[in-house]
Amino acid sequence: MFSVAGLLGSALFISVARPYYADIVLGVLLGAAMFSETELELALQRCREAVASDSDWTDGLGQLAWVMQADGCSFVNRGGPETRALLPASPRYAEFVKDFVAEGWAKDDLRARRGWPRLDRSGAVLLEHDLTSAEERETMPVYRDLYARHDLYWWASVAFSVRKDIWALSFLRSQAGGPFTTGDAGNLQRLAPLLSGLADLRLASAQARARDAVQLLEKIVGAAAEEGRSLNECADLARKVNAQGRSMGMALTSCTVPHVGKPSFDLPEDEMEIGIGIHGEPGRHRIKLEPADKITEMLLEPVVEDLPYKEGDEVLLFVNSMGGTPLIELYIVYRKAVEMLEAKGIKVVRNLIGPYITSLEMAGMSITLLKLDEDLKKLWDAPVKTAGMRWGM
Repeated sequence: MFSVAGLLGSALFISVARPYYADIVLGVLLGAAMFSETELELALQRCREAVASDSDWTDGLGQLAWVMQADGCSFVNRGGPETRALLPASPRYAEFVKDFVAEGWAKDDLRARRGWPRLDRSGAVLLEHDLTSAEERETMPVYRDLYARHDLYWWASVAFSVRKDIWALSFLRSQAGGPFTTGDAGNLQRLAPLLSGLADLRLASAQARARDAVQLLEKIVGAAAEEGRSLNECADLARKVNAQGRSMGMALTSCTVPHVGKPSFDLPEDEMEIGIGIHGEPGRHRIKLEPADKITEMLLEPVVEDLPYKEGDEVLLFVNSMGGTPLIELYIVYRKAVEMLEAKGIKVVRNLIGPYITSLEMAGMSITLLKLDEDLKKLWDAPVKTAGMRWGM
């Protein structure tokens, strides 16, 4: 048998002779005990919200670092130095990364070089002392200059799976805060499946955004989250929506991004762009103008064939304005699309029509189909009150 007082006494003895190991003992006794499930959930909720808004990653990761008693954290992948500054990070870590890249330290990243071969599976955790010796930390320029200047000295990282790849979430702590401990490592290991769920949700949302299905995904997955479904269940649902949705769009004009000051692409008045992106990207090909019914056929036929949708399927039909196309013209397209789907035995049981995913002032529209089942219908019908969508309240 042993007592906490005895262990604390041992830790005090160790702190005189071996300060690093004292930190480990105290970290096991105190650091892990200070880990708050409520605070962790609040931080993760901020990160879930970031699926829809990059700006929110800053707050969520800042809170996550605080929960882990760190001074900053950042997502890391195996990409080169040019990708480091593009990945979500907490505010203090982001400032550190700017200098890390701009001053050339990233060209020979010791932690990446030594760490990635060992961060080879989801849940793997590495701490500073796993990679460097005390002598290296005292003599290497990066520790004496960059890390000292930012007072972000101690490092820890946990690996998590992103589909078939491995990413990591890295944490930094000030020198006074002391090294990460085995107690911290246990807490970091618990994050791995949660981080994988966040990444899956993010990727599914990004893929849906490319297909114009993001509005549908956010409504459905949001309703599931409101019900209290788990992060993994929401990620699975997002993948399901992404897999069962197809979309295609067209444009009559380009859009002008304000800071660029000119149209994203030139389009003659008698031509239209087929297969455009929702961020104003040009399409796959350009043809002469056609009547509305013909345009609807050109967009809807490839959408139906791609999944493929079949007789008896129930679908949500989404006709979206790219920004400059009025509602009355969208209903012309909707009428023709319903007519075509009914002829194929495909039932339109839900719809959405309007300017929901726009590219500034671009004149054009997109058609999206989402194959529905009872669960998706229930989640779509669930009450919603946002700036763009409101029903059931």
